[in-house]
Amino acid sequence: MKSTLFSSVVASLLIAHSASAHPASELAVAVVKEQFKNALLVPQIFPTFEPTGTLTVNFSGTIITNGQSLPLDQVRVKPIIRIKGTEKAEATAGGPFNVTTDKYTILIVDAFAPGNTNNTSLVRHYLQNDLTYGENNDHSVLLVNTTQPITAYGGPNPPPGSGPHRYCVLAFLQPSNFTAPAGLNTPGVAISRFNPIEYIQSTGLQLLAAQYWTTEVAGNLTVSVAATSSVDSTTLPQPMA
Repeated sequence: MKSTLFSSVVASLLIAHSASAHPASELAVAVVKEQFKNALLVPQIFPTFEPTGTLTVNFSGTIITNGQSLPLDQVRVKPIIRIKGTEKAEATAGGPFNVTTDKYTILIVDAFAPGNTNNTSLVRHYLQNDLTYGENNDHSVLLVNTTQPITAYGGPNPPPGSGPHRYCVLAFLQPSNFTAPAGLNTPGVAISRFNPIEYIQSTGLQLLAAQYWTTEVAGNLTVSVAATSSVDSTTLPQPMA
């Protein structure tokens, strides 16, 4: 039987974290890193994964937890996404978690069900560049659209029986010389397959935070779904008292 992707303990930790008026804890970031590993997203899909903060992903007023299974109806509308840095990241002068003139990118991709290792042809469900630092509500920063999205958000539509698709939400800092590649540099590009690793590396994007959810449409399985495991946060380095 496929293991659940997050334990009730970890879920409670992250819910409490997302609602707290504090920077992201080092433990919360460590939990997300382990969850991506245990969900077979790192290194199978993302060879490197070193976030320095966390995301809050809010679908129509509901803040989700990392790895949560969501029905199709809940993910039809683009979520509100906020970033939160650790205390160390926030203390970095001129850093991306401070009031800044930096710009950001948000990408949402379908990494398919656990067991998929092809990271050169994932489905791009959303791509927005040139977001700016907006409202900071108790360390939780809203990224604001200043341009039209390259790919407007389109909700999941996995084929029946294709297993629990993992939808990854990735927030990046853009370099000062950021230039989008040809074919993905003007608004209106449809949802389609692309190579996110090549895109990230070629543009110099720096990962800040990430989260994922799963959506599955019932049916006779047409793929082999690899087993995943939950995260025991007590095995991770604990913050000093």
